[in-house]
Amino acid sequence: MTRVTEILGYFQEPQLVDWRIRVGNKEARRISTMTAKTGTRVHELIYNEWKEGMYKLKKADSLEVRNCMQGWEQFKKDYSPTIHNMEYEVMHEVESIVGHIDMLATIGIKKCIIDIKTSGNIRSKHWLQLGAYYSLASESSIEEVAVLRLDRNLGLYELESNNNPAKLSDVFFSLWEVYKFYNGPNGAEEMSNADNSRKAKDSPTN
Repeated sequence: MTRVTEILGYFQEPQLVDWRIRVGNKEARRISTMTAKTGTRVHELIYNEWKEGMYKLKKADSLEVRNCMQGWEQFKKDYSPTIHNMEYEVMHEVESIVGHIDMLATIGIKKCIIDIKTSGNIRSKHWLQLGAYYSLASESSIEEVAVLRLDRNLGLYELESNNNPAKLSDVFFSLWEVYKFYNGPNGAEEMSNADNSRKAKDSPTN
């Protein structure tokens, strides 16, 4: 099984490449590691609340984690979401793709897949991730997909939704075909044959 995030991670977003060049690889790794650690802890706390009815911050929890949870509390106050499921696996048996959905919830009258992010902004790749999850989930009752971004610095939240997840899914599976071409068992051979064919065509004849 290939993870959805692995497929999307193969394609580098131009703005992230520019950012990495600007701050340098060492600083980029530091920030990415910190963000990932914060995200893992925030997901754990929200999941604990859903399962046990409450979550408990620890003294060791960073300011970034506390800010994210402040945003989470405000989100709940504003939207009163009904959470149906969290942190569960979905897969496409034929294509051998697997993903993990952060949250399935009803907001207002719409049932949606929500991806929880602690990144600095909502990016295009986040929507493609949700498009993949929508397809893998195969639930006709899902009307929207949404990104809930919990701000690490300001203690605020940002919620954006998309009511055409099928289109996002189509784009994701187009990338999947490209990923398979380059990484599948015949991808390297096909590329080599194509390159050899080009070289032969460009070579002067005797």
